[in-house]
Amino acid sequence: MRAFILGLLVILAFLTSSLFAEERKTLELRVFGICSTCGNDVELKVMGIPGLQEVNVDIAKKKVRAGYNPELVSETKIVLALRRAGYEVRRPFDKSRVEKAALGISGVKNNDDINEIEGILYAYFDVDQVEVSKGSDNIIAIVDYKKGGLDPKQFILTLKGILPELEIEVLKNLDMIKAQVNKEKLTQN
Repeated sequence: MRAFILGLLVILAFLTSSLFAEERKTLELRVFGICSTCGNDVELKVMGIPGLQEVNVDIAKKKVRAGYNPELVSETKIVLALRRAGYEVRRPFDKSRVEKAALGISGVKNNDDINEIEGILYAYFDVDQVEVSKGSDNIIAIVDYKKGGLDPKQFILTLKGILPELEIEVLKNLDMIKAQVNKEKLTQN
């Protein structure tokens, strides 16, 4: 009898905890028009929505990551709140809709140049992600962008227009694979 009551209590405790457990989802968005002074504004606009649990803003990558309870708020409501606040917003592209370009860049003087290069590339609406790896005398920027949306030569024109001292080339597929392998080696060291 005791075993039966104990088993019943365990089942009841499990059911109760399951009923009151708060479901959590994460939404990642690209947000355009955000600057270093408006990062807090973005957080305030989104955190004012009931059901939001956490908001992280990455100004350099123009990304917002929001943790929320889907029973209390929808993804659409979060997107609309940001749009009403004056920001252009989109979800990341599905991986099947993404192309990669590898840019070999030399003439980089310091980390400020690298940060500026990332900022310039992230300013493109059709760019999802930029990964920069630093070699001894150059950097490799691997850019994920919307299929058919851009020609990688546009990246070169824009970068050279702002940082004319750079030497930039689009690396071919074989070079891109080597660049990814070298990047992995650099991160392991």
